[in-house]
Amino acid sequence: MDALTLLRLPDHRPGVRGATGLAAGTLPGPSVTRQTAWETGATAQKRDRPAASGVQLPLLAPTLAGVRLRVAPRGLEFVLPNPSGGRGVYVASWAVVAGFAEPCVHDTILVGRLSTLDRIDPASIRDAARAVASEGHAGSALAMAARDAQSALRTASLRLGATLLMSLARRAGLTRPEDAARCLSRDGFHRLAHLLRWDGPALAEALRGLSAHCASIASGSPGRTPCGSERPALDSSFGRWSTLGVLVQRLRASLAEEQSRRHGSDGALLGRIIEAADRCLKSADRVTPDIESLFVDPLPTLQSWRDEGTRSAPWLSRLESTFDGWDRICLLWFDEDTARRRQAVIGEIAILTGTLGHGDGAATLDEPFADADRGRRLLARNERLRIRELMLDLGAA
Repeated sequence: MDALTLLRLPDHRPGVRGATGLAAGTLPGPSVTRQTAWETGATAQKRDRPAASGVQLPLLAPTLAGVRLRVAPRGLEFVLPNPSGGRGVYVASWAVVAGFAEPCVHDTILVGRLSTLDRIDPASIRDAARAVASEGHAGSALAMAARDAQSALRTASLRLGATLLMSLARRAGLTRPEDAARCLSRDGFHRLAHLLRWDGPALAEALRGLSAHCASIASGSPGRTPCGSERPALDSSFGRWSTLGVLVQRLRASLAEEQSRRHGSDGALLGRIIEAADRCLKSADRVTPDIESLFVDPLPTLQSWRDEGTRSAPWLSRLESTFDGWDRICLLWFDEDTARRRQAVIGEIAILTGTLGHGDGAATLDEPFADADRGRRLLARNERLRIRELMLDLGAA
């Protein structure tokens, strides 16, 4: 069954619960009819702080544009942009969302997978979404892209591990290239561990774990600064994040050019999106010293990894949060090749950046289903964008 078929799945299970007891809610039965969010039990809330708005979900169904996920005491909650284009958001369970949004198979399976996780953050959602796509729940092209991304991350993990190992060799005083190269052998590695006052197996395990966790900073090809732009927000060797930083810079420049030709509500809305892009780039720039220090001397981070696990790299969590959703935002804009077509996605981008809510009159969640053909076209477009999102780990979005 391909992802172009919009389904309501039968209610064959009472809700998925994971190790932490987080409930995703029940799946809707076939008798559920499409309704708007406020007709099916969603709760209106003010958008107070960014963290309360949840994490972006890489969903495919057109009516799920801008839906975010957050954890609440009673389980998983889905944060919906106000369908009227006004201020505030709606919060609902998955049963409510599925009742009016008609998620595709990929989206339903992804939400079920997320409900089993111990931790909900951008990284864990990206990992789960990559796994769901690789299983073929949204077609063969998306599955192939997901598998390529998984392979690229495994390669990046090995490359990062080797890079960190050479940095450790320099830290231990093995400055000659031939001495550092010997650390790649079993005996040379144990000698290095001894010089660093580490147990050999413990150092190997810490290197493997940290390199796998931070593989995204070594994945793909180096980013390149577009002609005429300012310096990159991140060093060009920082893998996925350099590529994303360049994309956001290109988006910011393109939006500024577009804004110069527009007035009224469109111009004001573009201005707020540009401000959001500037905040993203500035936040990313602040993380650069932390990544550089890892490459210069990884020993303190490895010691923290041994004691604290994933909490030893808080800068990576900041990067994940900083760029949360910006891959879809950038690729959505550059997927359109004319000014008229780009104008049509300004409202959607405003929803994704959280800059909507001033009576701008942008697209509502129900609009894609005003025309069945348009809904199918948007779903196909979202599948195409999802492939390109996965290709960021190959440095080729």
